[in-house]
Amino acid sequence: MKFEIQSIGVIHSPFINKKDAPPQVSYSSNTIATVEIYPVYVDGINGLERFEYIIIISYLHKSQGYSLMTIPRTDNKLRGVFSTRSPHRPNPIALSITKLLEIKNNILHIQGIDLINGTPVLDIKPYIKEI
Repeated sequence: MKFEIQSIGVIHSPFINKKDAPPQVSYSSNTIATVEIYPVYVDGINGLERFEYIIIISYLHKSQGYSLMTIPRTDNKLRGVFSTRSPHRPNPIALSITKLLEIKNNILHIQGIDLINGTPVLDIKPYIKEI
């Protein structure tokens, strides 16, 4: 089944190239970045300020190709791609949990990011530890 989705915003990150980005947020927990929400979606962030952390779902627009078997950065064994955090996947999407510092108009100021500048944002959800 094929379907279309649209980005609701874009990441503004200090990481310009794929090689600059850390493999996960924990490696850049002090890095400051912003998420620009497109004006048509700005009403959707109403109330988000109540949460200390958010989940950003994004499209890894610079990822090219994939293999169902890969060797993860943290291992030396061949593994199935779905058991890794490899950006090279059939559907190159990412899930990043990051600290929400503040919201100013349509800009989310965040701390901790593993995405490169210009990464399209597909969705944002509040992170609720109990869930």
